[in-house]
Amino acid sequence: MDIPEEVQERWGKKLERFQADETAPPILPYPSLAAMTLAGAAGDKESVMALRGLMRSHPDEFPLDLGPAKCKDLDRWFLDEYVKSGGRVQGMRALEAVWLATDEALHYISPRVGGHIRWAWDSLEVRPMKSGRRFGKATVATPGGTFHFSMGTGALANLLTLYSWSQV
Repeated sequence: MDIPEEVQERWGKKLERFQADETAPPILPYPSLAAMTLAGAAGDKESVMALRGLMRSHPDEFPLDLGPAKCKDLDRWFLDEYVKSGGRVQGMRALEAVWLATDEALHYISPRVGGHIRWAWDSLEVRPMKSGRRFGKATVATPGGTFHFSMGTGALANLLTLYSWSQV
């Protein structure tokens, strides 16, 4: 994945700061899909599109992890806004979304319909709801409402780890 030079410089400075003090993000229980996508070793189209969008809209934020997610309320809202603006939905892939955690915020992005919402870590609360063998659910409480996210169990473990780190 191509990372613009100015973004590389900003992220490099952040990495240096992380290494210099004790605010570095924690080691995640599962490999970071964001790191693998940026390195070109993994990542689906939505993940790549979400990271590119992040580089454009929030270039100072350092991506820590991301993963596929579903949030019916946000997906419905993004889709309604997309259709109102004249967009045409082409199949169910339009509803695919990802959560993306950075050093500053949690993002929920639906790149195919242009949906993006950002919550600063200090403005939200992430609580696990339930976890099965393959899928887990979390409640994300924000000033704008409470949302239920469905995601893989590894992604849920990573999200909860990053949320705990952000609260220190």
